[in-house]
Amino acid sequence: GRCRFAAAVFPGEAQHCYCNLCRRLSGAAAMTWIPASNDHFRWTKREGLRLERTTSHGQRHVCTSCGSVMTIVYDSQPDCTWPVAGILDDCSC
Repeated sequence: GRCRFAAAVFPGEAQHCYCNLCRRLSGAAAMTWIPASNDHFRWTKREGLRLERTTSHGQRHVCTSCGSVMTIVYDSQPDCTWPVAGILDDCSC
């Protein structure tokens, strides 16, 4: 894809959000987010990446090529980026 990242996520932590916006953006009953400290998160490809304010309390990284929501960054947690669990892949396999 045009947007990629490398991250060390916090094991065992996940947030399942079923708010109206997450349901609309994903087309599913909920979106699952996994936190990563910004010290362990970096974009490796940013082509077409845009940070959009989507709520009064957070912003989402969106791929402008395919429209995928990639992460959420909460205003109250500026040192943490939450990738969407469905876009994670494990290169150690």
